[in-house]
Amino acid sequence: MTSNNIEIGKKMIEQQDWFYDFVDYGWMAAKEAARSSMRAFVRFMNSCPKAEADTLREMWMTAYKEAKASKVVW
Repeated sequence: MTSNNIEIGKKMIEQQDWFYDFVDYGWMAAKEAARSSMRAFVRFMNSCPKAEADTLREMWMTAYKEAKASKVVW
């Protein structure tokens, strides 16, 4: 199982909605869905060995920073 943890975490990161705040309708639902998937990722990460959890945390933060940098502020 542990050899697949990074791949599973990578898929979870790819499926995260980093841009929920750009939704025209249903913003609160989109925000809650994004938070829910983040909490699921944290639970998954906490079930992994420390070295893998550290790698997953770094991958998450990299994706977060890239998404944040690509958002256009009006």
